[in-house]
Amino acid sequence: SPAASRLQRMLSEHAPEGVRCVEVCGGRMKGASLYVDLSCEKYYWLGTHEELVQDAIAAQVGPGFTVYDVGAHVGFFTLLASRLAGETGRVIAFEPRPDNVERLRRNIWTNDARNVEVLAVAASDRDGDAAFIMHESTLEGRLAPRGLNDDCGDGASNLSGDSDGAKAPSLLVSAINASVRTATIDALVRDGMTPPDLIKMDVEGAEGAVTRGAARTIDAHRPVLLIEVHSREAGREVADAMPCRYTFRDLATGIETGAPELPAHYVALPVVGPGRLA
Repeated sequence: SPAASRLQRMLSEHAPEGVRCVEVCGGRMKGASLYVDLSCEKYYWLGTHEELVQDAIAAQVGPGFTVYDVGAHVGFFTLLASRLAGETGRVIAFEPRPDNVERLRRNIWTNDARNVEVLAVAASDRDGDAAFIMHESTLEGRLAPRGLNDDCGDGASNLSGDSDGAKAPSLLVSAINASVRTATIDALVRDGMTPPDLIKMDVEGAEGAVTRGAARTIDAHRPVLLIEVHSREAGREVADAMPCRYTFRDLATGIETGAPELPAHYVALPVVGPGRLA
């Protein structure tokens, strides 16, 4: 709205730096308390962050649902899913970046979201450890491209499969300053974690790796997928990793396709019911 746009401009010019607790003043998260940095996270406070994604979650999640928030950041969508799933539902938030995890847990505690569990891991296609690129913005962070593992130490291996970052290895090496634990969704479900009704995924180019690591779960349980595809290559990796037929709908255009070919937010629904991956 024009009023929200004016407020956004004002915040951009005058917002204080540093994390502080604010009450979300609009949108589907209105009334929630969030620890945010208004200098770069004002959209959380306004409740206008990725409104199409908010609407998609609201349309797909109901009481009793289990939601996996893969790439939870500080919990905006985690808490939205928590509200919608209710006391009988469950939300599992995957977030590997330590400073985000700290704030994620704080936001969950502040909002008394007792149906949320935090996994401080990067969902991917292998279980183990991996080098993680930390950017100044907490909104950004990704598993390191292949070939840069030795610079991080600890024998970490890349699981993102994203070729875009490999164009400037010297810059990426200087940015790597963390090692994170990785886990596959398939292994977690096999070990007893409640299967998902919806998987929301925002993983900065590692969409293919997450999908590969969840292939058996997707085939067996056919959850709704809500994916931000960050590049054409990532979209191809997601399509190649899918174990069964889904229809992908671009949230912005409404165009449906059998594969996420362009960078966009997609909601993906199974074409047929659960089957079995050979």
